[in-house]
Amino acid sequence: MSQLIRLSSTTSGQELLSHIGLSIPTQVNEPEPLPQHLHAEITGLPFPRNMHPVHNQTRRRARAQALLKAADQHATDVVFVDATKYVDKPYFAAAAVTPDGTAVNAFPVRTQKACEAEQVAIALALALPQHDTIFTDSKRAALAYRRGTLCQAALRVLASVQITVDKHIYWFPGHEGINIQPGVPNGIALAHNLARDFTCRGGSRSGSLAGDTNTYQE
Repeated sequence: MSQLIRLSSTTSGQELLSHIGLSIPTQVNEPEPLPQHLHAEITGLPFPRNMHPVHNQTRRRARAQALLKAADQHATDVVFVDATKYVDKPYFAAAAVTPDGTAVNAFPVRTQKACEAEQVAIALALALPQHDTIFTDSKRAALAYRRGTLCQAALRVLASVQITVDKHIYWFPGHEGINIQPGVPNGIALAHNLARDFTCRGGSRSGSLAGDTNTYQE
């Protein structure tokens, strides 16, 4: 199936499929397995329960504060990631920052789906050899890594990556503000700001996750 998808993504490939009587897949960006040698080095931590953004605000904030405190104590190991949609283009900007907001990577992703862009943001962080702890506010993206099935854009980022240390992906409560932990900025908010600024430099204002909005589970 993956070969059919790759062929169907080009005009010559579509002509070949038509000539030999095979149908052209309608979905050309289906998730594919993460190579086993990479999956074995990546651990997606379990999600905590009772983290509804309305009904469990206190628990969410407490988790965010605890993770920020841990990130501050191990700052050289940690990366925060996020993705922001362009308003009038079929792109997201994926970004990764250190706990103090230093940009370590940013990348445009051609997709209409927030989860795919968030997977790419995580991949950008995984590609950094000196960092082994990644915080994301997307449960769906983190779950994709736990299951070992990713969008093709994320797999392309990881294609030449060699992971030599165990990597850990943590879910971080989103939309908690930048100053929730005294003396420690919210790295997720800083990653969001970098992604938003990246879309502005690209000639467009950033916008909401139109077409693929976060659910209460995020």
